[in-house]
Amino acid sequence: MLSALSLWACDKQHKKTDAEETGLKGKVKSVRQISYEAVEKFGKVERGRKTGGNDDNSYAVFNEKGNLIEEVRYNADGSLDSKNTFAYDDKGNQIEEVRYNADGSLDSKNTFAYDDKGNQIEEVSYNADGSLDWKNTFAYDDKGNQIEWVSYNSDGSLDWKNTFAYDDKGNQIEWVSYNSDGSLDWKNTFAYDDKGNQIEEVSYNSDGSLDWKNTFAYDDKGNQIEWVSYNSDGSLDWKETYAYDDKGNQIETVRYNSDGSLDWKKTFAYDDKGNEIEWVSYNLESGLTLKNTYTYEYDTHGNWIKTIIYQDGKAKIVIEREIAYYE
Repeated sequence: MLSALSLWACDKQHKKTDAEETGLKGKVKSVRQISYEAVEKFGKVERGRKTGGNDDNSYAVFNEKGNLIEEVRYNADGSLDSKNTFAYDDKGNQIEEVRYNADGSLDSKNTFAYDDKGNQIEEVSYNADGSLDWKNTFAYDDKGNQIEWVSYNSDGSLDWKNTFAYDDKGNQIEWVSYNSDGSLDWKNTFAYDDKGNQIEEVSYNSDGSLDWKNTFAYDDKGNQIEWVSYNSDGSLDWKETYAYDDKGNQIETVRYNSDGSLDWKKTFAYDDKGNEIEWVSYNLESGLTLKNTYTYEYDTHGNWIKTIIYQDGKAKIVIEREIAYYE
């Protein structure tokens, strides 16, 4: 939740921009994030030495349309861990992703192609020396539903093929995966209620036998309130239930074992901006409890620029963000 700059180029068919997908508000130009150890002095929490993984020490740049164009991750000592750059066409479709190693050398490059309807029809991955690594192609029906995904090896040979089927409402009802020789690998089927909520997913092995089955239930607001997983013999594997506040924020997850006994429970609390301010995990078997709380400072756009993470009441991490805007 707090690795807010774990940024990936979003699904270009989604209405939200990359910046919006990360919860950022306003026309954000860049975000620099640094993580520190928390040090308590004279009753106040101050920054200690830089710490954290490269998810917490990063720099992201967005274009004026909100698309991510550069993502840099740093180690705790400030050295470069990795760098990715992204390019887009004039329609906002991602057409290139280039990945660099810590020493600045090229790691790999992916290119993307689209049809005149904006559907992605190809992704090609190249190695650092420019040689082909792999290639994926995609096909769609006249309603824009993806019906095929084919992956090829570097020599052009088929690696695998997936096909998809849909009902007349556009809900995906089947996903079939084939091996390179054309034989069936596995098959998944999906079922929905009259509101379009997925209520079942069933996975079958290549011989047609059941592998596993999941069922889902929802409240009248469309929030998922239950996920039940079954084994191949039909026996219960595990069950999870979910609860929400009146704003749709998830406030509880409870996990049950196959015998119906409680395994663990997690609760969540949020501030009026929708940011998580409390996370409590209960291990109902051992009786152990872990509690994280978060405090925030915000800029005038409503984006947080500083958060302090407390574990069981003790300040552990301070994360600061420098956010620049186009406006």
